[in-house]
Amino acid sequence: MYSTIKCDSNDDVMYVISGERYVIIHLTYSKNLDSSYPHFILFQNAEDAFIYIENKCLQEYK
Repeated sequence: MYSTIKCDSNDDVMYVISGERYVIIHLTYSKNLDSSYPHFILFQNAEDAFIYIENKCLQEYK
């Protein structure tokens, strides 16, 4: 497992796991014990991950 991309605006980091599987993990630095953190999105391939990133960026900049 290794990191590939970090988004500075929201602390999301993309990791590559098991070769072609990708996961985006939202990092949190608080001591909040809420079970919803850290949250993540798992992708089966790079194409799905990049489509998600592109769509998310387009929504944020509208």
